[in-house]
Amino acid sequence: MATNNATNTSNPISVPQGGTGNSSIIAYSPICGGITSSDPIQVVDISTSSVGDVFTSTGTTSLPVWLPNSNTGSLILLQTLTASSSASLVFDSTYITSTYTSYMLKFENLSNESSSASPLAMQFSFDNGVSYLSSGYISGCLVNSYQLTSLINVSSATYCPLSGSFAASNAKINGYLYANFPASAASFYTGRTFINAIGGAQNVSLYGGNSGILTINNIKIYFSAGNIASGKLSLYGITQ
Repeated sequence: MATNNATNTSNPISVPQGGTGNSSIIAYSPICGGITSSDPIQVVDISTSSVGDVFTSTGTTSLPVWLPNSNTGSLILLQTLTASSSASLVFDSTYITSTYTSYMLKFENLSNESSSASPLAMQFSFDNGVSYLSSGYISGCLVNSYQLTSLINVSSATYCPLSGSFAASNAKINGYLYANFPASAASFYTGRTFINAIGGAQNVSLYGGNSGILTINNIKIYFSAGNIASGKLSLYGITQ
């Protein structure tokens, strides 16, 4: 960059001579074109930025700048699980970390292998699945069944019900759930699931959480009776 040769005699070598016009460049900093096509290359100092900042254009006549990332509330896909006669679907501490406190679960066509009427359920773990909390839940769902005007309340203190009981073998569960797992604090969630089946359907509002002052790092989704025959479950982190 600052070396002379038989053709180029300037030091530093100018842009028209094939150089940068700089005797040094700040380590790791992005470089940009000069003010004109023959002016020295310009540097946007990396030391003026913070982790997570976005390199942002200021137009065609000035250098880009570092700005804080304002893209909050975005969904970041962390993992998708596909059921195949699965006893449960589990998201562990590889994906539930201190990086996020809020998550979204997306349910896609989950079906029960058993014909026994049972709800889809969820439990939390604070020791990455060594054990799952079976107490402290203040959770439930309001079930609006097809052609019925009344709501049925399904609640539990030992797990989180994510649907009403449904026995149709062709039933498919779709929907979403937003969960918040703050460090060493009570967790909570809200969401909706929809059960579609020949001859009936359910529209389900979800609510609840666990009152334990614990850091959740693992969640398990399962049917209270029967394996998850098929379908997908995706976990998204939500940026703050």
